[in-house]
Amino acid sequence: MKKFLLIFMLCPLLTVMSCRDNTATSNETAPSVSADANLNSMEAALEKELYASNAQMPMQVDYATTLNSVTRDGKVVTYEYVIDEGVFNFDDIIARNEDFKANLKEQIKLMSSPDSEVYTFMSLLKKTGKDLRYLYKGKSTGKTMTIVITNDELKELIQDY
Repeated sequence: MKKFLLIFMLCPLLTVMSCRDNTATSNETAPSVSADANLNSMEAALEKELYASNAQMPMQVDYATTLNSVTRDGKVVTYEYVIDEGVFNFDDIIARNEDFKANLKEQIKLMSSPDSEVYTFMSLLKKTGKDLRYLYKGKSTGKTMTIVITNDELKELIQDY
């Protein structure tokens, strides 16, 4: 179960598409560009990343986990996963929800070095005021587990360099 936990926590982070090229101009705005124009540019970069990510879906992450989509609904970006309950007891996963969230936050923090794709994507979420939600669904039962990392939590995790 511990090996699965590590894979389960890293998968959402490793499947993030690189948005470095798309956001470089967003972060280097001229003084005459308004904050609204900069935000609009970052929103457009985020939409482009979500579109590019979804073009690769569904994605088999490991032998029990499939990433179905990465979507945005208003201020929430959601990774939606399906877990094969024939491999793992989903009730055990649900029971460890808080542990999963703590591990996810730690992994986000550790993987967010200034030159990483994770940092670039998480910074984009942070700057556009988005929350990050991980939705896990059991394949056979349809049970769900949701982990939300709020924008305030992202602001604490992701430093500005």
